[in-house]
Amino acid sequence: MAEVAKMDESVVWSRDCLRRHRVRFIDNMSDVTLRSVLDRLAVRMSDEERERILCEGTTTNDRIRNLLDTLPTKGQHTIAAFKRALWDCDCQFLVNEIDQLERQAAN
Repeated sequence: MAEVAKMDESVVWSRDCLRRHRVRFIDNMSDVTLRSVLDRLAVRMSDEERERILCEGTTTNDRIRNLLDTLPTKGQHTIAAFKRALWDCDCQFLVNEIDQLERQAAN
């Protein structure tokens, strides 16, 4: 039986982390990923916030930027939920890459 990879919860993402890796998120998230992440964050965001993220951007990159701008206003728990949502949406490579860069920056 294959071993299931687990997300490293010891690396805590912050608003500064989102800012530092903004381009990396934009380059590596698809529209499908964005919508799946928003579905997983539904309990942490109002319908109006989710609608604004999706409708005020003409491109996928604009919508990802809207999400990244909204997350810090929702608090640390929502940022942690975003990391978990990415992991659950098959973006483990992105989560692992950012975790590694954050660990290196801390040393």
